Amino acid sequence: VVEVGDYSRELCGGTHVRHTGQVGVIKIIGESSVGAGLRRVESYTGSAGLAYLNDQATRLRRVAELLRTDPDGVLDKLEKVMESSRALEAQLAKQKAAGVEDEVKQILASEALRSAGPGRLIVLRRNGWGVDEIRKLAITLRDRVGSAVVVVGTAQEKANLVVAVSRDLVDRGLSAQVLVKPGAALLGGGGGGKPDLVIAGGSRVDELDAALAAVDQAALAALEALS
Repeated sequence: VVEVGDYSRELCGGTHVRHTGQVGVIKIIGESSVGAGLRRVESYTGSAGLAYLNDQATRLRRVAELLRTDPDGVLDKLEKVMESSRALEAQLAKQKAAGVEDEVKQILASEALRSAGPGRLIVLRRNGWGVDEIRKLAITLRDRVGSAVVVVGTAQEKANLVVAVSRDLVDRGLSAQVLVKPGAALLGGGGGGKPDLVIAGGSRVDELDAALAAVDQAALAALEALS
């Protein structure tokens, strides 16, 4: 029978101390369910508990040094850093949005916008852009033009393609999932999405131009078939 003060008394087959003082420090590090009505508590005790707490204290001091404050001021300083980070992210997002809008205006005024069958076709390559950026560009162009197929590729550590198809063309049988296939195959990968928007990628960065050309040809043929 294990007794702890006057508030705990239980049977236990795994106790190896004569009294609780022998346990010393207890630092609970985890708690989980192991069955119906059963909980598992994991902790460090004794010298292992002290070592764990000392390690945590060392980490806290290091964090305080990086934040240029003392351990007691870590929380307040971290909150301020996070606020500044969120403000910078918001500012950067606005700048990116403005940049995309300028990019859209230039593209729509250039020869990149082509007539094809009952709609328009735009095929672009933007090196160094992230997947989210080319996706936003493709969607913005598609929605701005109206009846359109927009294809945008980018090359970083891997190559990516985004194909966006306007809803009216999807209703007439066009599918971004079908149009992207020849390009995805050349990139050595695949993709997923919906008939109006697909993102594909692969490791063959040097095949991006060929992949764009393949999707361009497929989209042009599909659009002209609707005439």
